[in-house]
Amino acid sequence: MDRQRWGSPYAPFFYQGVQYTLAHLNTLEYIYVQPASESKPERQFVVIIDFSDHCFTHAWKEGDDTALHYGPRKSRPQNERTFDTQRWQLSHNLPNIVRNLMGAKLYHNPTRDYTKIHITSLTQDGIEVEYEIYINVRFDK
Repeated sequence: MDRQRWGSPYAPFFYQGVQYTLAHLNTLEYIYVQPASESKPERQFVVIIDFSDHCFTHAWKEGDDTALHYGPRKSRPQNERTFDTQRWQLSHNLPNIVRNLMGAKLYHNPTRDYTKIHITSLTQDGIEVEYEIYINVRFDK
């Protein structure tokens, strides 16, 4: 089971008269069922997925269009970001990628505040690109 838990943490981004909505990156909540084993009963966990702004931005570089400036975040004021239209386009696949991960074995690492996943994806033009996904996964029992 999955459902949107909260509204989008990100306001739409506007660039050259185009509105880039980010509602597809709303926090997601899943019920993950760990099957019973010979020695342990079935367990259920609530898995909460938060998407980082790294899903649709890249590190600010000298020469980037200042109209694409995104950040800094209050939690990391030194982390200047640039809105990236290609990463934004690829980010539309993220909810489905995460849903497909729910069928895999999940292991919680309490020492990390995010999960980094490397995938290969296709752009709208059919070009294969490497795409790093940064998500925060929390388990509530």
